[in-house]
Amino acid sequence: MDKSIFLWEYLQETRKPIVIYGMGDGCDKIMAVCRKKGIPIQGVFASDGFVREKKVHGFPLRDYRSTKEAFGDMIVLLAFGVFRPEDLALIQKMDRETQFFAPEVPLFGGELFDRAYWNQHREELDRVEDMLTDPLSRKTFRSLLEYKISGRIGPLFSCEQNRTHAFEELVSFRRGDVFADLGAYDGDTALEWNRLHPDHGGILALEPNPKTFARLVKNCREIPRFWAEEAAAWSCEETLFFQEKGGRSASVCESGKKRVRGCALDRLIPRADFIKFDVEGSEKEAIDGAKNLIRKCTPDLCISAYHRTEDLFSLPLQIKRLCPDYRVSIRHFPYVPAWDTVFFFSVR
Repeated sequence: MDKSIFLWEYLQETRKPIVIYGMGDGCDKIMAVCRKKGIPIQGVFASDGFVREKKVHGFPLRDYRSTKEAFGDMIVLLAFGVFRPEDLALIQKMDRETQFFAPEVPLFGGELFDRAYWNQHREELDRVEDMLTDPLSRKTFRSLLEYKISGRIGPLFSCEQNRTHAFEELVSFRRGDVFADLGAYDGDTALEWNRLHPDHGGILALEPNPKTFARLVKNCREIPRFWAEEAAAWSCEETLFFQEKGGRSASVCESGKKRVRGCALDRLIPRADFIKFDVEGSEKEAIDGAKNLIRKCTPDLCISAYHRTEDLFSLPLQIKRLCPDYRVSIRHFPYVPAWDTVFFFSVR
């Protein structure tokens, strides 16, 4: 398949049987898109350890081997996130044996990245590519677009980078720097920051999930100058609705039974030297809530770029409006789909 062909159009035109690899929310989303676009799905399979006597969307759940025996020359659509090395190796093997795609469906909102979306936002995407300051960022950006257009996993593997090397290369640190961890989860990033830079000036961590917040406080209790808030990073002080899913996927939503405090970083600290934004689709609002700090302190920034379809262009354009002097880089860390892609901003 030529990389210029859009995935969803190709699936509409092919005569090959199409099956989905994986269950749960990702499978539901892909199935919904396929129904809307008139793309027939002929089966669902799971990894060997997850096969059960059950049906998924009316299909008996199979394993990969029996699915391949049943359908032969088939198309596989990946419906969950893969990041462990052994799982990444497995899907590369499937990619060699079948036509294998990892469709990007929005995690927390936004439109489908199809031909119409590409045409609508081509100018903004070009503007972001033009503002990238290093060759690796430009290669990464083009590979990400190739992946989003084609659904092929090869472009993601071609641009993946080591997380530690990226932070060492793109984030400056000085003694006494203050770190704000927005979307702190269980404290993994704060612990790593403290290990690498024990002479920091303080770490503020925000985490809205009550269960995860309890683990955060417990895990980080030995970090000096550590301060945690059970809150969602937001544009202002506001009570928000909140939905809790597995892992890190707790997010702000429009309605629900659970409530959480939303707060603006500008109101919590007078200074920041590094801010990490990983807030499950609320990056735009969290940046709005930190705009005074960004303008005044020009801290190094690390911002997730994959929760909403528009994040790849809307977030860097938002930051550059606040501070045109920022240098902009992008890195993709090992993950399929492109769920671990981040922008770095620095003036130091």
